[in-house]
Amino acid sequence: MASTTAKTAAPEFVEGADPTESPEGWQWDTVAEGAAIKVIFEEIGDEFIGLKLGKKHIDREPSANGQDQSFDLWEFRGRDGDLYAINNSYALEEALEDVPDGMWCRIIYVRDVVTAKSKSNDKYNDMKSYKVDVRRN
Repeated sequence: MASTTAKTAAPEFVEGADPTESPEGWQWDTVAEGAAIKVIFEEIGDEFIGLKLGKKHIDREPSANGQDQSFDLWEFRGRDGDLYAINNSYALEEALEDVPDGMWCRIIYVRDVVTAKSKSNDKYNDMKSYKVDVRRN
């Protein structure tokens, strides 16, 4: 007669268990990775390459004067596997809105564009212009 050894599942609660150790056989699915690494284009020629994950809307409370402070981010997975985010802008919206999620993108900061707002008010910066490439398959 053949004998079998039945495996018993690790109990979920054990008095005195170490809360930093995972019981043998438990498996995990990631549901949140934490904050993304913010990509900042400072110098003309700065470049970023990442797998486009999509656009994420961040809801924030209105400011004291009632102005909406919500904003959008483009999320990417870098070649290192980390999560990255780039603040949305008119130029990036135009370039990325029709690029399907799951495409590798190369974003290059190519120039500053003077706008009526930046010309008339020291508070505003010139608009950054980007070249956006997608990887050929």
